[in-house]
This record gives sequence, structure tokens and C-alpha cells, in this order.
Amino acid sequence: MLGSWRAPGPLPERPPFGEIPAPRARVVIVDKPDAGRTALYSGRVTIERASPDYYAAIVAVAVLSGYSGRLNQEIRVKRGLSYGAGAMLAVRRMPGLFLSSTLIDHTRAVEAVEVTRRRFDRWPKRRRPTKTWSNAKRWLRWILSLDRDDRRYRRQCRRAPLYDVPLGEINEYARRVQDVDAASVSAFAARGLVPDDFVVLVGDAAKFAGEIGRTHADVRVIPFDALDLGSPTLGV
Repeated sequence: MLGSWRAPGPLPERPPFGEIPAPRARVVIVDKPDAGRTALYSGRVTIERASPDYYAAIVAVAVLSGYSGRLNQEIRVKRGLSYGAGAMLAVRRMPGLFLSSTLIDHTRAVEAVEVTRRRFDRWPKRRRPTKTWSNAKRWLRWILSLDRDDRRYRRQCRRAPLYDVPLGEINEYARRVQDVDAASVSAFAARGLVPDDFVVLVGDAAKFAGEIGRTHADVRVIPFDALDLGSPTLGV
């Protein structure tokens, strides 16, 4: 069907990427009074997919995630703030996001925010590998093992050119994960994470907004009905 099609001209030049924004700690609260619990997202602006720090970043996420992950241990096991908490890495061709997420009771939202921020501050400072690190790397090698007959491998092949990743790198996945050590993750945190956290809370603002306002300088409350996800200002 498209065999005879030819491009009408040369491809346009790709616009240059913008710089990672300057550090700015901010709390955005989406007020939804009828929410059963408060959804908490906390994170930092981070690397693009083609960054050499990518493998350190995915190991860091694996260390923080899962039942035995450090976020879940702090938020669920030690304090009973939630049924679970984890981390994720959203990276593309441009700088992405390093995120944590959980659901908590409205009245304990402020405590959960502070616990999450302290955990983000502490995890990259460990210099000695632990059993947690070994287990995280073993899990990554297993869950993302790139069998050539597997759909995960085909998906990686499709995405690599979009993110400026050489195709040959796909076959080096297991080795690169294994080479990550605690010092590599500390180096990633130092140069690949904007140092100020942003926090997004979706829940009954009347239960926690006032308390958060006493400890955070930049707090913005948006009524749920006024929220516009297509707007850079979220509609306000």
C-alpha cells in the first residue's frame, strides 16, 4: 500500500532539547473531597533514556520498589501508612521523571510526604552493596531478560531508535545491570536528579492542606473540577 510512497522532501531538523528546569520544590494539591484516600506522587526531574546513567537509575528504582523495597518498608511495614508504595522511572528521548507513588489516609498525608522525601534523600548515599542490591539486580535480569523470541525484546527494538539508543545496547542489558554498584547509583543521584522534590497529592485537601502549608513554601491547591491536564498551568 505504501510501497510507492516517497517523502516530499528532507526530514526537518529535530529541535534542540530544553535544559532540565532549575530546582524548585513545589507541592500541588488536587482537591477531591469525595476521594476515599489521598494519592501521593513525589519525584524529581531526571535523565533521558540514552543517558549512561540509565542502568544505575533502573537499579535504584528496583531497590526502592516491591514489598521488600525501601519505600514500602518505610511507608507500609514500619509506619502502616499505606498498603504499598513503590517507585518508577519514566524516561523518553528527553529528560524524564523519577517517581514514587502510594495511597494513604487523608489525615496522614503530610507524614507520608515527609517519609518519602527523607527516603529519597537517604538512598543514594549508601556506598556498600547489600543483599537488597543483589536481589534487585537479579530481579531485573529475570523480569527483563531479552529473549529474541520474546515480545519484550521486540518492544525494546522498536523503542531504541525513538530514544537515540543504539540497537546493540539491547544485547548488553544483563551485563550493564550487573555492573551497577552503589557508587554508580550515588553518582547518578548527584548528576542525574534535580535536587528538589515535587509533590502531587490528590485527595480531600481540607484534611491536610493547612498542615502542609506550614512546612512547604510553595503549595498550590486546585479544585478537581477546575483541573485541566492539557494545560501547562493545570488550568489555574
